[in-house]
Amino acid sequence: LRTILTTAGTTAVMVTHDQEEAFAVADRIAVMRDGVLVQEGTLADVWRRPRDAWTARFLGYPTVLDGRAAGRLRDIVEPGAAWDTVALRRSALRADDSGPLEATVTAVRATPELTRLDVAVPAFGEQAAVAAVADPGAEIATGTTIRLAVDATRLAPVGRPGHPDP
Repeated sequence: LRTILTTAGTTAVMVTHDQEEAFAVADRIAVMRDGVLVQEGTLADVWRRPRDAWTARFLGYPTVLDGRAAGRLRDIVEPGAAWDTVALRRSALRADDSGPLEATVTAVRATPELTRLDVAVPAFGEQAAVAAVADPGAEIATGTTIRLAVDATRLAPVGRPGHPDP
């Protein structure tokens, strides 16, 4: 559809709840809630800086942290930044022996590509994390303490500095 529209030089408005479809077709997106425009912009702008927590969750960020927890992540990935709320993808926290965060593993689920973890992180609570598929002898077990690195490319500051949520 994108190729057809681009080749024809046609402008189109597409309404969908499917974020993957919107990101595959659109040059710009608009997010609406209850008939009110919440945010619009380029794909990168909306994805990298959701307007509010609802928009972040709608776009597929399952976790939104604020207050002390967001400040702790901000200090790790972008010291001195102005954001106070941050959205995390499920793979934003990764098992890494040299990571700055300590966590206790509360659940482990293996997939062919990676190991999904539920972890308890002091000041963050229960969070999702991932680990590389380990050698059979090096599996991560429930109850163990691990270190986590933060993948800044899997985070999105929420809101615009100086603009409260709607």
